[in-house]
Amino acid sequence: MKALGDRDDYIRTGASIALTAIGSAGIPKLVNALGDWTLGPRVAEILKSLSWQPASDEEKIRYGVASRNKEALSRNWATVKKVLISDANSGNSGQAENAVYALIGIGQEETLEELAAILRAKGNLEMAGAFLESGNARLSELARNWAAEHGKVIKAREDRGIVKWGDIKPE
Repeated sequence: MKALGDRDDYIRTGASIALTAIGSAGIPKLVNALGDWTLGPRVAEILKSLSWQPASDEEKIRYGVASRNKEALSRNWATVKKVLISDANSGNSGQAENAVYALIGIGQEETLEELAAILRAKGNLEMAGAFLESGNARLSELARNWAAEHGKVIKAREDRGIVKWGDIKPE
């Protein structure tokens, strides 16, 4: 699992092949990794190759996020929004970041107030940076305000373009 996040494409490919070869025994760890914004897409591909099916709404939504499948996420928006807001407010920082990035990527105007509340309650420099670079003027303003309130300085960085507003596209 750790090798899936390696910078070297050769290592990541080898890890994907190994996890696929392990088969169903590796599925629980793979399902847990769906909530990681960076690893999620690779994990979703492996789970698909193993013919895995989600067992709950949460798994289905995390799989949709990992697959960057806006069409699947739009089908049952009320449930998607509920799960992502719950994940964003969870005690699991990786799951919370994944949910925030997903909400930014889906780009529904109605989530702006929830995102503002999440930044106020659970915000950190990385999250504020994602807001700043999201391409959404309201989120950028929220990030600057959060930074000022917390005595932090955030600047645009080329390497931090995590997700853009509305960037998760239908398949």
